[in-house]
Amino acid sequence: MSTKRRQNILTSVEHSSTVKQQLSFDDLLQSFILDCKAKNLSPLTLRFYQDSVRQMKEAFQEQQVPLDMYTISVRDIKNYFIAYLFDQGKSDNTVNGRIKAVKQFLKYLYEEGWLN
Repeated sequence: MSTKRRQNILTSVEHSSTVKQQLSFDDLLQSFILDCKAKNLSPLTLRFYQDSVRQMKEAFQEQQVPLDMYTISVRDIKNYFIAYLFDQGKSDNTVNGRIKAVKQFLKYLYEEGWLN
């Protein structure tokens, strides 16, 4: 009796980001916060990250600019978030902190394959 052995052939999946289901902004933020909790960041840092990212969303909404996390660009963030903060009279240190928080969020999305 002969048995047919399976072939251990690896196949690559092209465009793996298109395979992923697109999540809502809130789902992406929740995933980011869970990842930060897993890294044992302090509760104050978690709250700051969450508030900063939500503030970015609110800035886009107030200016009636659609916020698509899958296609957002650096120019969008500069024009509609950073400029918005300065227009609100926020200090340089406040703006810098918000930028750092949003940068961590975008870095997480990139590393997880949600952004290209």
